[in-house]
Amino acid sequence: NNPTSRPGRQVRKQSCDLISLMDHSAALFEEAAGDGGSSIAAHFMFMEDDFVACPTLLERVSYLMDKVQRVDSAWLGIRFSFGMNGVLLRAGDLRDFRAYLHKRMAALPPDMVYQAWLGEAKASRRRTQYVYRHNLLDHVGSVSSFAVRPHRGKWPRCLEDLALAWSLPPIDTFMSKACKHSDISPCPLNPDPERFQQPRGK
Repeated sequence: NNPTSRPGRQVRKQSCDLISLMDHSAALFEEAAGDGGSSIAAHFMFMEDDFVACPTLLERVSYLMDKVQRVDSAWLGIRFSFGMNGVLLRAGDLRDFRAYLHKRMAALPPDMVYQAWLGEAKASRRRTQYVYRHNLLDHVGSVSSFAVRPHRGKWPRCLEDLALAWSLPPIDTFMSKACKHSDISPCPLNPDPERFQQPRGK
């Protein structure tokens, strides 16, 4: 019984691990940029160790980055799985989310802190996260940091609709009714015929 979703010790440790990982990654990005070359990577993807990549993950993420960039060059994030998985951020936004999580880690689990961060960024800076229609990371773990909830729904498997992920609130899920014509939400105006094309031989 935890109506405010206040995190316990194990979930707070998860937040601390995320903060440490973001600190290390941001330092690498900044070091690479300071050497006068391009950054090691312009983006950061969250992924937990009990998820595995679905087929064509990399090709689909590349497709998503290209499509979302053309729709909205100021995009904040791209989601293609659930929890703190399958969230893609620009390297330049990592420090901002890290600071936001650090201030609120005792109040909420990290995925809920992320959702609050999305809401504030949308309201104050008009920056938006885009969500892919399909789940691209498959949950294979059986142990959770959260209390066991025997009546909760099943998680979506590879390439199933991400809207089936019961844990995602409206700001962080695919809007099936509004975006029937598209594979990203918020979606471009109808029609949006562009879809991922399976590479030959895969």
